Amino acid sequence: MGASVIGSIVGLGGGFIAVPILRVFFHLAPGVAAGASLVLVFANTLSASVQFARQKRVAFDLAIPIALCAIPGSIFGAILSAHVSGPVFDTAYAIFLSAVAIDVLRRTVRKTTQPSRTELALRKPRWYFILLAGLVVGFISSLFGIGGGVVVIPLLLFATSEEMHVVTATSTAIIAMTAPVGIITQGFQHDLVWPICIALAAAGLVGGQLGALVAQRISSSQLSVFLAFMMVLAAAGMVLRNVL
Repeated sequence: MGASVIGSIVGLGGGFIAVPILRVFFHLAPGVAAGASLVLVFANTLSASVQFARQKRVAFDLAIPIALCAIPGSIFGAILSAHVSGPVFDTAYAIFLSAVAIDVLRRTVRKTTQPSRTELALRKPRWYFILLAGLVVGFISSLFGIGGGVVVIPLLLFATSEEMHVVTATSTAIIAMTAPVGIITQGFQHDLVWPICIALAAAGLVGGQLGALVAQRISSSQLSVFLAFMMVLAAAGMVLRNVL
């Protein structure tokens, strides 16, 4: 429930918190942890997306094409997750999350000016950006079981002029559309432990609604700092699991 609420607030689905918990405290194998987390992420983001759509915060012109391009990456990432060793999975996960957290903080503290019309035109995503973003989002989503939001949020912040609240809502919708592909692939690999998945999904449905409501009351700068803090915390948990 906690992972779902926090995940909805920052537009990541809660997988980036659930995976360290499943690895550190429940000692699940990488593939099993990724599969269970994806189920949570799907339930969470589907629930939150409905709320965000009602608030008219989802940029569907970006969400739909990126989600379609993510399908091949989702399949490959899910297959690879079953063949990665625990220490390699944890280390790669921690490094990736830390790098994204640093990038989000850098963009938050950097002084920004109002972009001109020309700059806004240049920041409209091209077709190759949509294709690349989709492939990377799908791959990361299924490999780590975190939904791909840690990739799509920095990409959208870099390539568009949308506010953080719109970016997080759009990220949530993209994850909701791409997660099922990874879940189906994980199912074919027998990596889904259904008692765990059902419990996570139930919490995800409720947490998604709560997180979407809380997100309305947080400013964009607070949202960015909170996102970075939770990423670093999750990364530290993965590292400490192997160190201790």
